[in-house]
Amino acid sequence: MPGDIGNTGGRPGNASGGGGVLTQPAPNNPVSANSTAPTVPGVVGTNATVVAGTAIAAQSGVGVYGGGTIGVQGTGGIGVYGKGNQFAGQFEGNVQITGILSVTDNANHTIAGNLTVGNTVTAGGLIANLNATIKENLTVGGTVNVAGDVVLANQDCAEDFDVGTSTIADPGTVLIIDEHGQLRESWQAYDKKVAGIVSGAHEFRPGLILGRHMIANDGNRRVPVALIGKVYCKVDAQYAPIEIGDLLTTSLTPGHAMKASDRGMAFGSVIGKALAPMESGRGLVPVLVALQ
Repeated sequence: MPGDIGNTGGRPGNASGGGGVLTQPAPNNPVSANSTAPTVPGVVGTNATVVAGTAIAAQSGVGVYGGGTIGVQGTGGIGVYGKGNQFAGQFEGNVQITGILSVTDNANHTIAGNLTVGNTVTAGGLIANLNATIKENLTVGGTVNVAGDVVLANQDCAEDFDVGTSTIADPGTVLIIDEHGQLRESWQAYDKKVAGIVSGAHEFRPGLILGRHMIANDGNRRVPVALIGKVYCKVDAQYAPIEIGDLLTTSLTPGHAMKASDRGMAFGSVIGKALAPMESGRGLVPVLVALQ
């Protein structure tokens, strides 16, 4: 337990193995506190309202308040520890949060250093001027303004499309637009209704997904279809060996692409350009998506 709390002109607080507080009335003498036990805090600040002789914690009170150039400075393993559900202020150094950061108001809260959050971030008025590392989810309710570059680690830009419940649409599948405006796996050669390739096959993952919501209004599934970038695609080389740089189109094999050997028929049905060869059989090859 902390020792006695001294007021202006008061005495030092001491407790065996516990926290202590020393206050001095002179302006140039700082308040100091020490604890000899590793698990006992040096300073405990509480704001309370006294009602009928009983201390009741005030909901909007301040336990410890710091003002000036440096209001509160902490050193050690954890310099300053705060437990609550609100975030406010401006930080000139690095901020590391192991749990959830939630900023729900519209005021600006600036972090001029690095921000590292171990869990979910809900950013209302949060501004991180330098590096921000989010290990879990980031939810932004307003506009994201980026003055520099946006760097995405993954490969393609995709968009979610509705597919029928009976459609096989696993990653790498070539899809076409059916008569109902939904997507289904391709099944004809040189089909001009080709829509794209389902993203996410092999080690390639979409770097950006547009229109993200998992269930369509009519209950059908939605899958990400690669629009630009690199994606692995199902191909069938029985029609012709595939070489690097070959244009690919739909084939008679459901959900598979093939080499577009007939350039006249290929116009309007090209999926992309092969980035790896396949001499025979079926498999996945990386493709640079280029619908044309």
